[in-house]
Amino acid sequence: MANQKLTTLAAVPATLANGPNPTDLMYIVGDMGGIPTSKGITIQNLLGVINVKGYGAVGNGVVDDTAAIQAAIDVSDGRTVYVPAGTYKLTSILEILDKNDVIIEGAGIDATILDFSATINPPLVHYFDPGGGRGCITINTQVGGVPVSNILISRFTVKYSTNAASIVSGIFFGAVVNGTADGIKVDGGYGGSGIYLEDNFGNLAKNLSICNSEICNNAITGITTNNTSVDGILIQNNYVHDCMVGIGSVIGRRIRIIDNIVKDITTQGILVCDEAGADTYVRDLVISNNQVSGIGNGNDTVAHYGIHVVLSSLFEDSGIIVSNNTVSDIYEGATFSGYGIDASGNITVDGNVVSRNHTVRVNTLSCAITVSPDPKGASSKTSVRNNYIQGVPIANRWYVGIVVANNALCDGTIVASNVVAADSIIAAGFALFDQRGYSVISENIFNFAFNIGGFSYNISGEMNDMPITGEDFVFRSFVASDTSPSVKGSKVFKTANAIATTIADLDDGYPGKQVTIIINDAFTTIDFTGTNLFGNGGADWNPSNWDWMTAICVDGTFWLCNCINAV
Repeated sequence: MANQKLTTLAAVPATLANGPNPTDLMYIVGDMGGIPTSKGITIQNLLGVINVKGYGAVGNGVVDDTAAIQAAIDVSDGRTVYVPAGTYKLTSILEILDKNDVIIEGAGIDATILDFSATINPPLVHYFDPGGGRGCITINTQVGGVPVSNILISRFTVKYSTNAASIVSGIFFGAVVNGTADGIKVDGGYGGSGIYLEDNFGNLAKNLSICNSEICNNAITGITTNNTSVDGILIQNNYVHDCMVGIGSVIGRRIRIIDNIVKDITTQGILVCDEAGADTYVRDLVISNNQVSGIGNGNDTVAHYGIHVVLSSLFEDSGIIVSNNTVSDIYEGATFSGYGIDASGNITVDGNVVSRNHTVRVNTLSCAITVSPDPKGASSKTSVRNNYIQGVPIANRWYVGIVVANNALCDGTIVASNVVAADSIIAAGFALFDQRGYSVISENIFNFAFNIGGFSYNISGEMNDMPITGEDFVFRSFVASDTSPSVKGSKVFKTANAIATTIADLDDGYPGKQVTIIINDAFTTIDFTGTNLFGNGGADWNPSNWDWMTAICVDGTFWLCNCINAV
């Protein structure tokens, strides 16, 4: 054997006449004549990679490749199933069952196409799902109690039927621990979701991720999670478009929906809801840095929402955060209203930009941001901070900027440092309904022209103990001819007198209260002689139009004033 060598290619069998198969690692000389014999030892096998073409897949879009690809998956424990570039016709579901440490990888999202579209409902081969869920690619366990783990699918496209009779999803993650879809495209679907995550056996699924993918043209939902026992869901950096609902999550824990683009959706861009009951809930939810746009155009069957969080089973530490999202182009229908962000629960709405509501009706209830804790269990808190609301052009305005509707169990509301820009509101910048807990309304800017009302406390129902601290930057007009006008509710006021009026006091001050008063007429005099107002060297001030005065309340009664002449 020591003298064995490859002596000539002239005697190589016809099957090897063009040289070794490029996937072969080595050829072993079979006899002293030097005839090489392939032992089937390949580079891919040595590296833990299974090429589906080695199992008979063709990838020309004509030959049925289902059996070949399934055969490669069936022997894939601990290895990568590689699907080279091509279009693979598939007529039944591909199943990853009871296998761990498996990767299914294509040559690229546009290069490898798994085409299920010729079959309306690809049949199951040998898997029974107690929950009824299934996908063109189904990842699950066949028996309860033992989840599969460490599954990655990436770099390919799944195309499937948009026929009305179709009920299958594109990709189904069931009882899986550490399952990831990364860099894939799912195109199509009618009765199922593009990607569906459900712990159908209960208390098994954990750490499921959908990242860097495109999901489109689905008649139901682009990405759906559904089950209280799913613990750890990451939906990040995806492009979801042309679906009825973009991203929908029903129950779960540790949910992160971040950095996604959700566009051209029929009803709701991002929807998160739970179900009534002690064990069906959402906890530790973050919806952040998403771009949501084009919601409801041409649809008038339901209300339209950019981001919609509907929670019925609430906990004081539920940790619901909606932050730094951009929501735009919410369309109203002829009957139903549009909402930028609508949320209930122990929730923080912080740093979002909401713009361009497409209004087609007059005096509708379209709202840029609506929060309504309505807790069923423990007390709840609501925080609406640092949001920016705009409506450009002027025809595309919101009816109300920020609406807060609480109930008796609410511990309180903070509405602070929000901006409602000019020309963005029809009725009111802010509305507060049924507030009974402790509230802080502070440092908001309602930037309207002087002749447009901006700030509105609309309060209904019985109220108990609603101290409002802080003030809002909104131009408010003093009541005409009022000699002791109220400075409640803002820091910036303007006079509006049509006859000679002498202001001798300012009502509703408190220690430390500061105001700016802009003279907006030619009829106002400020009385500094023997009144609670101190300034101008003790002499009465006869300002001109557009002069102004700043004042600070010393002890709840006396005001120190500084008069400024504009010219």
